[in-house]
Amino acid sequence: MAFVRPKALLRHASTSGGLAPPSVSADRVVPVHYWDHSYTNAVMNFMLRFDHRLDAGKLRCSLERLLERPDGWRKLGGRLKRNAAGRLDYHVPSRYTPHRPAVSYHHERYDDVRIMQHPLGSRIPRASSHYTSPRILARGEDFLPLMRRPEDPTCLEDYLRSDTPVLGLHVVTFRDATLVCLRGSHVLFDAMGRKAFLDAWALTLQGRDEEVAPLMERDPMATLGAQEPERTQSCTLPIKPYKHADKQLGFRQFITLGLRQVVDRILNRNAVEEARVVCVPSAYIGRLRTKALRELEARTKGDSAEKDPGSPAFVSAGDVLCAWWTRHLIASRLRNARTSGQTVCIMNMLGLRGYILQPGLVSAAEKKRAILGNLLVAVPAFLRADKLLAKPLSEVAETLRSSIKELSTGPQVEALLKLQRAAHDKKGSMPALFGDGGMHMVICTNWLKAGFFDVDFSAAVIPSPDKDDSKSGSPSAEVAKPTNVQMHMTTDSTPAFMMSIFTILGKDACGNYWIRGTLREEYWAKVEQSLLEEVLLDT
Repeated sequence: MAFVRPKALLRHASTSGGLAPPSVSADRVVPVHYWDHSYTNAVMNFMLRFDHRLDAGKLRCSLERLLERPDGWRKLGGRLKRNAAGRLDYHVPSRYTPHRPAVSYHHERYDDVRIMQHPLGSRIPRASSHYTSPRILARGEDFLPLMRRPEDPTCLEDYLRSDTPVLGLHVVTFRDATLVCLRGSHVLFDAMGRKAFLDAWALTLQGRDEEVAPLMERDPMATLGAQEPERTQSCTLPIKPYKHADKQLGFRQFITLGLRQVVDRILNRNAVEEARVVCVPSAYIGRLRTKALRELEARTKGDSAEKDPGSPAFVSAGDVLCAWWTRHLIASRLRNARTSGQTVCIMNMLGLRGYILQPGLVSAAEKKRAILGNLLVAVPAFLRADKLLAKPLSEVAETLRSSIKELSTGPQVEALLKLQRAAHDKKGSMPALFGDGGMHMVICTNWLKAGFFDVDFSAAVIPSPDKDDSKSGSPSAEVAKPTNVQMHMTTDSTPAFMMSIFTILGKDACGNYWIRGTLREEYWAKVEQSLLEEVLLDT
């Protein structure tokens, strides 16, 4: 998953030259895990909006206390450096000082300004029960000035050419709200790893340090996909052929992709990519899912010879949301999409933590440890564009669910990682992609399971001067959970001509689902029109 970085950030990155600072001999060197190297070119900015004034000092001190722990969490205060073999290591200071802190920290204060009075803050969406239909609410890039400072790293080279901690905390406080922004290289963690980190931080903030799970320091995926797994005989899985191995792109297909990219850049040299935030009410998706389940159940009963009658039809809200949004993307992006035979490859990013925790891969003691890093594989589902738009939504959602169910088995995960490992380890080799040279890829990252809207920072609440404490109770009684989640990823480039990327950010307390995607302006206009037409038909 990647997003084109804005031109202003590109200028900053291109002028951040200089030699890497010398290593400090007293630092502890911790290797970056094998698969985390796939994410080195991306820097993630992640923001939580709280409709409470939070104590920035408490947030900072608790985070620094977490990174002082001797049970693995100190790694997050490291600096990224290349070793002699060209791989990345964390260089973790033996002790943190004001000169070499555990985390980069900045606090921006608007003590006398309400968030709705701030020109940018007022545009950040929030949880509300008033949304009745899908709406495009904001431009994601607009919030970057509140998420980071101009001098913050935007690429791997910015980290390598400085002694900057890999993790940064940027807090913006208003009279009645707080923005808690984290910045870090993607090598640190994926969404579930970020949630494990936030949970540990919240416990530390509450003074419940003894409940913080120690961090798993070894690489739990180090041998996955290896030809000869270094594991106990009882858990070693036979590496079977990957289901889509016959669709792996070869040299000619990559040449086709390259030519498509060249032509696209020539024809669309002035095209502007925009990230936008979309709100989809729970009731809206609920109706779509209910209809989908009824259709699948009816089809299952009518086709019991091929289906197992004892297995009820199932698609998740995430399946329906991904299928629904993908149809809007394809209808807006592809020319004559409803009659096009172009292959659409829908890739869901599958987390492997459940797989990693199976007996034999980790010890009983390790199961109690927090796992960071990037434990992900892409699960593809293939549909022709015309069939994607012509089929009932239930069938598209079922196709996604079936691909996840089939390709998340141990043998299929091992087989895919074997192909990816071969591509990683061979110099100059092409990445392990599947489909054909003319396909359009849709990449969906689903953060619903991470539950970022449930992060509890109530322990940092400052009493509001606008509330009567005698009626509202003590500050500790106020529950401070996010009312909005935002993200922005900067990376070297995105082949926007051949893929659409979106993230399901989560589900807020009012039941709304939030999506963030990046498209060209012309496509957003078409998506907005198709949403309007769908709502009119629905009414």
